[in-house]
Amino acid sequence: MNLTVLPERAGQEVYIDQDWINAKDEAGFYFFMSEDIETPGKRERREVVNRLIDLGYNVITDSSMVTDDTFFLTPCLDKHINKTRDDYVSKKTKKIKDSLETTNVSEPLSFDFADEEFPKVLPELPFVLKNTGEDGGIDKVLISTEEQLEIFKRFYEEINDYSFKEAIIRTKRQWGLGDDVVFNEDGTSNCPISISRIDYKKRMHDDFVMQEFIDTPTKYNTTLRVVASSSLDIFGASLKYACPEEMEKEGFYGLVDRYLQDSESPYYLGSKSIISNTVAGGNSILLEKIAYTEVEQKVLKVHGIDPGDAAIPKDVVDAALAIMSNCRREIGAISGIDFIYDKKTQTWKYLEQQEYPMMNTYCEAWHLPYVTDKNDIQGFMDTQRRADIDARLRALALTVMRKNVLDCSEKKIIKK
Repeated sequence: MNLTVLPERAGQEVYIDQDWINAKDEAGFYFFMSEDIETPGKRERREVVNRLIDLGYNVITDSSMVTDDTFFLTPCLDKHINKTRDDYVSKKTKKIKDSLETTNVSEPLSFDFADEEFPKVLPELPFVLKNTGEDGGIDKVLISTEEQLEIFKRFYEEINDYSFKEAIIRTKRQWGLGDDVVFNEDGTSNCPISISRIDYKKRMHDDFVMQEFIDTPTKYNTTLRVVASSSLDIFGASLKYACPEEMEKEGFYGLVDRYLQDSESPYYLGSKSIISNTVAGGNSILLEKIAYTEVEQKVLKVHGIDPGDAAIPKDVVDAALAIMSNCRREIGAISGIDFIYDKKTQTWKYLEQQEYPMMNTYCEAWHLPYVTDKNDIQGFMDTQRRADIDARLRALALTVMRKNVLDCSEKKIIKK
């Protein structure tokens, strides 16, 4: 694997989460594989660590040892301070909100879920049910009518028991189990096989929000993805657009959209898709290119972007860099930050950010290979991982080069 060229800076601290080094994020793709088995992800990320050490960088995996000068190659969950991941997420979310207050970009109005009951206060219809921890359009569901809202309420009350019964049927079919096998309420059974039981109400409380629906200015679903770095550089931006009718043909992969968007489910809403991402079948308009098709020009224009000089909107850049500057510890070296254009107010609004974004926008901007074929899982994993590594090292290289330049300037001043 060819790694980004890094300048030397003896003693520069670089924090890297141990789970990233061990490729924990890729473990789900290797079914029934022991943790000590070597994988391409583990090998390539160790190569990164070894390369940094060879160049004189001080690699740190213990969050309690970082200093003000540490570069965070990956997010730092501060496990020595935060008792749970929820604590980390809560702090990060607050810092993002604080960052946006210094910019012209705001968030759509959002409502959280209570612990154990359906919320009494809801956004006006239509609104978006959104899993804040998912990327790629997963678990983003539009609720537009009173009928759909009633179905969603019924889903909320019934899904724990329904999904458990469904899991029992699926498990019995998979393992050829007969009626003599009985599963208990906790998922254990009178045989060695057990199943996990999802508490949907808790997951809704922890991970989901109900968010104001933002109407965009074309017939397409559109969002703007910006890849920003903690070096305070923008590594690429693309306006995603997709026809709702075409996106409705996609599969269902999330915790709730597998039920709410599946026509075979008793909780099917029949709502139109609001997904725009490229991996799920949408289109991508890379900003700051030289030429655009007629359709792309029209889409850009109604979003306030001049096709003749398709620069990233200043308000978006300001918001993205404010987040990266304020949250470099929590987010790490790079982030995929999504914005949406509000037709009513003609302003950009912040949607969400991902510490480990899909790297198709970055690859398009930097002319790197990227596999989106769903039948080539290994190809996707390899190109996604290598682009992720490339972007993180690019952010580190830019940060260190600027530090080196600053050091040289200060030395010159001292000599004078």
